[in-house]
Amino acid sequence: MNRISVFCDMNHPGIYISLLFFAILSGSVLLVRDLKNNPGQTGGYVCPPCGCLLHDEILDAPGCCRGCGMPLISVKRRNSKMFEAVFESSEPTLYHHKFFYPVNFLALFIGFFALYRFRKELPMVLFFVFSLSLVLYSFRNQIYGTEYSMHASRKWGFFPISFLLATGPALFLYFSKTLNQDTRFSKKDSLHFMPAAVVFLLNAACFFGLESWRELAIYNNYDHFPGLSEQLTFIVSGIFYSFLIGKTIRDSEYLEPRSQQWQLQLRLFLVALILSLAAMIIGNFFYFDLMSTWLDYHPVWLLIAVFTLWSTYVLVFKKDLIFQKSIVKENRLPEDKIIAWKIALETIMQTQKPYLDPDLTLQTLAQIIGIKEKDLSEVLNIGLSKGFHDYVNYYRIEAVKNLLLMPEKQHLTNFAMAQEAGFNSKSAFFGLFKKYVGVTPGEFKRIKSLRPQ
Repeated sequence: MNRISVFCDMNHPGIYISLLFFAILSGSVLLVRDLKNNPGQTGGYVCPPCGCLLHDEILDAPGCCRGCGMPLISVKRRNSKMFEAVFESSEPTLYHHKFFYPVNFLALFIGFFALYRFRKELPMVLFFVFSLSLVLYSFRNQIYGTEYSMHASRKWGFFPISFLLATGPALFLYFSKTLNQDTRFSKKDSLHFMPAAVVFLLNAACFFGLESWRELAIYNNYDHFPGLSEQLTFIVSGIFYSFLIGKTIRDSEYLEPRSQQWQLQLRLFLVALILSLAAMIIGNFFYFDLMSTWLDYHPVWLLIAVFTLWSTYVLVFKKDLIFQKSIVKENRLPEDKIIAWKIALETIMQTQKPYLDPDLTLQTLAQIIGIKEKDLSEVLNIGLSKGFHDYVNYYRIEAVKNLLLMPEKQHLTNFAMAQEAGFNSKSAFFGLFKKYVGVTPGEFKRIKSLRPQ
């Protein structure tokens, strides 16, 4: 009964995005049909830029190119040398055979190996779902590009390994689980991946189904409506999850600068991917009536390839940025040692006040105490029932509360006092203060000022 109630919860974004996909799918069919029926001004027709040798041949009537089978577009349509240069690449083997294919194979090998290696660490699994979704999406299109040049079966355009709509949810859940140190994956979390599952099933039906199904889905001899709808839905989904990720970070207690930089890089990449894909689709629509093939969306494939190489570098040399250790749940240390180190930790926090350093990390604090990082983690989680960031921020909030009541500090803003206490994020400070104290810093000062001394 609980499962049914979850799936009936129509407020979940996964359900809305799935419905949006079907709406865009229907709309794309009508749009392409209208573009084909209204080919623009007369004056001759040419093959859209796709690297075809017959691209410059001008024909008198609309139809399909004799070389590649692409529907012809009007000569007198809007013209853009920039987009023609992108779509009509003179060196396709440089992109595909010498760069995209090797990077994709490398990413698939490392991604699946790491996914197996860290299968018990939920944030890591989610990160590699994000990464592999992009790689598989790119790889599927490279396979289709090979079919395009070798004139193999067009069914490979529907090969069901495209999970573009899983990227936004996977990245959002990666941030959420990492920042909140949450190791659970709920049924409600799985609903975020419903749109990706819908696309998978639709592609699988076309790939394994009848040829007539594929004929209905393909609109320019190569590209198809499910793929176009997936791309358009991804733009909306990506924007939505980008805002959701931003809110998650702003509300988070996780303030380590190095990880903040990594988080910013991931968000910037997602935004760049959305903008790049949107630019290619808009250019294809305005200049080529969507009749040019998305196999030549080279900026998109290049961006994914560069990110793949960068994330591989981070995984090999800076794994700690991606991998955040989960909370220790079992005692490794004797109880008397945990008690002794807990007393030492509390003494150092009250006397040396290392929490005033905004760059304080678990490793640095362990070095100050003189114990191993994993031992300190166990002292915090077992001895104090707190995570590192929760523990440090508690001391910072207490320090801010004292500063707010000091007469000599009243010329400072509330955030300036928070910076003195070790905070470096304004939004995180105000969110944490409200969480720990129950009121805003201004309300806290007003309440204290009303009480008799």
